[in-house]
Amino acid sequence: MISVVVPAYSRDQYVAQAVASVESQRTPGDRVEVIVVTNLDLPADRFSASGAPPRIVRSDDPRFGGMISVAIREASGEVIAFLDDDDLWFEGKLGRVESMFSGHPDLVFYHNQSRPIDARGMSLQVSLDAPGRRAHRPHEASVFAAARASYADIRRAVLWGMDTNHSSMAIRRTVLLENLDILQRIQKSADSFMFYAALASGGAVAEDPRPLTGYRVHGENSMLHQQRTGDEPSRFFEKVYELNSTYHADHQLLQGLHGGALPANVQRALECQLAEDQIHLDFFSRETRRAALARHVVDYVRSTSTSDLPYSVILSIYGLVNVVSHRATESIYGSWALSRHLS
Repeated sequence: MISVVVPAYSRDQYVAQAVASVESQRTPGDRVEVIVVTNLDLPADRFSASGAPPRIVRSDDPRFGGMISVAIREASGEVIAFLDDDDLWFEGKLGRVESMFSGHPDLVFYHNQSRPIDARGMSLQVSLDAPGRRAHRPHEASVFAAARASYADIRRAVLWGMDTNHSSMAIRRTVLLENLDILQRIQKSADSFMFYAALASGGAVAEDPRPLTGYRVHGENSMLHQQRTGDEPSRFFEKVYELNSTYHADHQLLQGLHGGALPANVQRALECQLAEDQIHLDFFSRETRRAALARHVVDYVRSTSTSDLPYSVILSIYGLVNVVSHRATESIYGSWALSRHLS
């Protein structure tokens, strides 16, 4: 059985669409359950157009990891797939998860690529890829055994984006249960946790280049929204620093996987991730005056191979450059045109 966990914390305007995107793919013989975990009182008729109503599980834990841990305990499936309340699954996603796990008995983690959609659910003709990332991604589904993977293999998987976006992930429930005590303490970066937990288990992991998930870009999850609502760029700057401090703290928790006795390849990858996080925090702790900010952004991007940066770092720098000017964004990122669609 596959359990689809849909977390909806203090937001309900998209959750029925998320559930419907799963239910529309179900066939009579499917062994699938949909669990919505939320701190809201969602009426049953909210999902009347979705087909089979989801199971509603209550959680008031503001930590993302704590919230989904409640649903993981309640789930019946051998495999748990995640779908954020504001995202969608495209046709074929459910069947793909089923076929990948049934076709690869040693598979513990599956990740597919996503496509940006707007608030109405319509596709945006832009890419969320960092410069250089697409060229490194496999053209066909790639499966490799974590136990035999080198450090270079894991870093390549990070470059593919396998540690990002909960809505693109499915993982064996046993892996999550083994590490639930850490997961429930994680505030933001549960997606990174699940990726590294899968690697630490030694099982096989899969990257699927098919864009089977719709990642919704809207005001509540956009850094540009934070810019527009702040009185000064420094307010936005402080918010970004706060968010990234949280991510860094979450990544430090990852070192507690399996009592810290991680395989050497996974440990080295984690240490590299923590070092990148610290560089990022140091960068955001600098001056906040507009002119200095612009100089720091440009210097940082020029001195760093952007294709090697974690996804969160790319998005944060991208948002910061937008505080300075849209022209600076376009000069540094060229064809990465998301700013034009959100401005």
